[in-house]
Amino acid sequence: MIRPRLDAAGADPSRIFCLRGVREGDGEERDPILPADVDALRDAIARVDAALVVIDPLLTALDGRLDSYKDADMKRAL
Repeated sequence: MIRPRLDAAGADPSRIFCLRGVREGDGEERDPILPADVDALRDAIARVDAALVVIDPLLTALDGRLDSYKDADMKRAL
């Protein structure tokens, strides 16, 4: 969904980076989860010198133990 919008806006695809997974201690890769993987996200942002970060859809990236209706949970995650 995001890529077609970026193409329509004239974005340079060579400057687009997608964090698809986070490696665990055993070498296995899994989807990033917020807030647990905020350090991995921070490292990826620094590595590519990102000016914009899009998390789409946000709810799929949130830890399942968080309640998206609770302000405190959302603040902790973001």
